Amino acid sequence: MRDLTTKGFYRLLSMLAPLFALALSGCYEKIDTADVKRPPVPVVLATAEKQDIQIYSLLTGKTHTDPVNIVPRVRGIIESVNFHPGDVVKEGDILYEIEKFDYQNKLDVAKARRDVTAANVEKTKADYDRDLALQQQGQGFTTQADIDRDKALYDEAKANLASAEADISMAEKELERCTIKANATGLISRTLIAQGNMVDGTAGTGTILTNIAPMDPMYVYCQLTDSIFNNFMATLRQRFKELLGDQFDETIPYDNVALSKIAKDHGLEGSITFSMGMRGDVDEEGNQNFPYTGTIDFTDNQIDTATGTITIRGKLDNPSYMIYPGNICNVRIPGKEIGGAVLVEEKAICRDLSDSFLWIIDANGKPMKQTVKLGPQYGQKMRVIDSGLQGGEKYVLEGTLKVSQGCDITEDIPRPDDQQPAPADAQTADTSAQAQ
Repeated sequence: MRDLTTKGFYRLLSMLAPLFALALSGCYEKIDTADVKRPPVPVVLATAEKQDIQIYSLLTGKTHTDPVNIVPRVRGIIESVNFHPGDVVKEGDILYEIEKFDYQNKLDVAKARRDVTAANVEKTKADYDRDLALQQQGQGFTTQADIDRDKALYDEAKANLASAEADISMAEKELERCTIKANATGLISRTLIAQGNMVDGTAGTGTILTNIAPMDPMYVYCQLTDSIFNNFMATLRQRFKELLGDQFDETIPYDNVALSKIAKDHGLEGSITFSMGMRGDVDEEGNQNFPYTGTIDFTDNQIDTATGTITIRGKLDNPSYMIYPGNICNVRIPGKEIGGAVLVEEKAICRDLSDSFLWIIDANGKPMKQTVKLGPQYGQKMRVIDSGLQGGEKYVLEGTLKVSQGCDITEDIPRPDDQQPAPADAQTADTSAQAQ
């Protein structure tokens, strides 16, 4: 009985299995993988530009001026302070007055002594002249001893007069130094010694009363890497060679003095130029501006082996005193010129473990991977392509992370204004590695 029941169950199960399979097959649609198509990748395209450009080296600099300390040169009490902190003062302006009574009295005493010694000179000269006249009348009218004595007295009186004149000169100078004047033109700091205090400038190093910062011209110091410096000097030398032609002498060491003289003699003062901008000198898009221009007037005599850099100095006019010393600034120095440079936007460049590449649009409108060799940076958004592109190619600018070889693309991403490529005249800088 048990065997019959088991056999009946399995027979029933075998009859119902096709029905279950039919029911399950109705729950799913058959998928044809040949009909699956990936949607187009949204991208923004740009065109590789080709143009002649000037490469610049972008450096961090610091504005500087050598302050002039104002110190007393006599001892006395400050009677007056004749400026306000932060005033613009000119050379020769009176800054301090020191009490003059003692020095005026010393001058008067010296003049009185001079008058006494001058009278004594006249007396001794008359005695000496009389001795000489008597000597001419014959023997017995005077003696040689009298003549020698009166001559010695006359010489002594003249020496005393010279000493008195020197005392007067010193007393006049000390009296003059009671009036302390500005010895430079620029911005003056606050007074460090208030009115009524005693100061002493007779010990050789007088107390500093205040200081003046000469503001025009202003200087900028920068550190150049050895590679940028060598490129800069080569570019500068080539520029002078082109300007001077046959007058350029390869055997002359063109140091600062020689270059400055050549520039002045041939009207080329603007040949060694730089431009500068403060950290806040940016446009609406955040790009650095360089509103100030000047000339490079000094390079140090050696490269620092510890840092691999050399110090250079630029000089620029600052008549409005808008540039203060101690400002951290960005300095742009001209480097090499590149004719027919191919430019792409920096953010379009992709990188893998070994290469840099762009997604170039082929003749069928499909992206393909193009390996490129990168050149120096140009502007704040552009990059020079040394090899891999000829110029005029379309490339993927936005959407590079989703693009693959030969995929479909569509240009439906709006491009913000702040993503427009830098204009052709947006000249900016290399890094030290890019300038090599």
